[in-house]
Amino acid sequence: MGTESNVRWERYQLVAYSATGGTWLQIQANLGLATNTIEAYGRALQDYLAFSSRHGLDGAVERAHHEHIAAYVRDLTTRPSPRAANMASP
Repeated sequence: MGTESNVRWERYQLVAYSATGGTWLQIQANLGLATNTIEAYGRALQDYLAFSSRHGLDGAVERAHHEHIAAYVRDLTTRPSPRAANMASP
């Protein structure tokens, strides 16, 4: 992707190689959104693209249907919380 912004493409390689996803993230950065917002969007889009790849839907940004989005949301809701491992037991 372009170098017009502070997008850290090395962190979001799937996004960088997605024409639609990469362009969208670059537009958000060009609009002047906060760095933390761009990072959050990049992480979320990277995660979605990784999920799509694991389920045989490469390029799913362009081809996603309701069933695919529902499967992704289900995946998100059934994952163990990364914060749970850091929480002390009562």
